[in-house]
Order: sequence, then C-alpha cells, then structure tokens
Amino acid sequence: MNSYSSTVEGAQTESKTPNVSRAKAMPHGPATPGDGHDNGTGSTSQVQLACALASRMCHDLINPATGLQWGLDFLRDEGEDTRQKGIDNLERSATLLVARLAFFRFAFGASTSLGDDVRFESVASLVRDYFDTEKQTLVWRVQDGIIEKTKARALLILVWTLAGTLTRSGTVIVTSEKARDGDVFSITCAGERVIVPCELERFLEGKSVDCTPRTCHLLLGRELLNVASGRFTYVSTDTELRLILAFPSP
Repeated sequence: MNSYSSTVEGAQTESKTPNVSRAKAMPHGPATPGDGHDNGTGSTSQVQLACALASRMCHDLINPATGLQWGLDFLRDEGEDTRQKGIDNLERSATLLVARLAFFRFAFGASTSLGDDVRFESVASLVRDYFDTEKQTLVWRVQDGIIEKTKARALLILVWTLAGTLTRSGTVIVTSEKARDGDVFSITCAGERVIVPCELERFLEGKSVDCTPRTCHLLLGRELLNVASGRFTYVSTDTELRLILAFPSP
C-alpha cells in the first residue's frame, strides 16, 4: 500500500483509510507561469512540453480518425451489410473523436471561450461524454457551482490520469465537498486490478518527472496545481486508488 500526503490549511484532505503509513509531505510550491518547471529536480522547456502534448493528443486521436476512414471505405462497397458496417463505424468513431477533442481542448488547451470561471455542469458534460466512450464507468457526484478554470482543468487531468490505472473495466468515482477554507474533491478508481506506473508514482510523491508523450499530462497537471495552490493525498492498493484533492478559497 502506497501513500502520499500534502495538505491545505483548513481543508480536510487526510484519507480516511486506517492504518496507513504516510510519506513526508512534499507540497507543490508556487509556480512561475510558463516556466515549464516540473517542481522536482529537473525542468522542462515550453517547447518540449508543447511537442510532447501534441504527440500525445495525436496518438489518442488517430484511432477514431482512422475509424472514420474505414467507415467511408465500407460505404463504397456495394453490399448492404458492408455499408451498414460503414455507417456503424462512422457513428462510433465520430462520437469517440468528438468526445476526446472536447475533453482534450478543455483539459489541455486554453479554451478561452469559457472565461476564467466555469460551471461544474459544463465540466460534468465533458467528463461524462468522454467516459461514455471508455471502458471505465464514471460516477460523478460533484456539487454544481462555479469553479476557476485552472482548478477544473487540474481536476480533469487527475481524473483522466488516475482512470488509466484501471487495467480492465472499473469504476471512477468523483465527489466534492465544501471545506472550511476551500473545496475538496475525492477521486476513487476501483477495479479488479490497479497498476500505478513508475512515472505516475513519482508525480504523486512530488518527485521530478521526465517529459515524454506518455507523461507530459503529469507536468501540465503539476503546473496547474501549482498555480491553483492545489494539494492532495493519495492511497493505493492492488484494487483501488484514492486521491483527495483540496483547493484553498480565492
């Protein structure tokens, strides 16, 4: 069982799981916007991070885009059964592509049209649409209200990241509550098997992370957490990973 603790004053972020030994707190420090620092022992340039994010997004979008091409190829066939397969493939691929693009645009992009603050209702729609196309089941129990966009993006990146630890089908539960001095969110991923990759474990423990297409979202997430003064604790077992995230009030 692994754990990591980093707390926000006034917010109840300690995990309720008993008998867990905790590592020394390593809170995310203030970030210099745009410096690309990973808050560990290394640093990442803006160009490196942008290139890695672009590569990652292309990797995750190429499959549904290829599915559209296959669907069009099926439609060119004269057989009725094959044409129906083409229509089904187009519908499935288009749904997946739109869901991923909308989610990625908000979580990893600027999304300036939404303003500096967003409603949780809008965030929930993006998350639900995304997970409707994935193998995991989403349970979203976040109270409606207004949240700073930076905090919402950090939350979504963490939800997306932790969901990837479920090697097979599983459940991702996201809840929220008001603390004395801020907002607290709980992200729980439970399934038959939970695997925390080495780089994700380093991120969760506040250590440096190399910038690659497989890890670039961790660096962006850390930068957003730094800007929003986010803190978290986490506990993991072979079948469950739970993270408690706290943001102080503005």
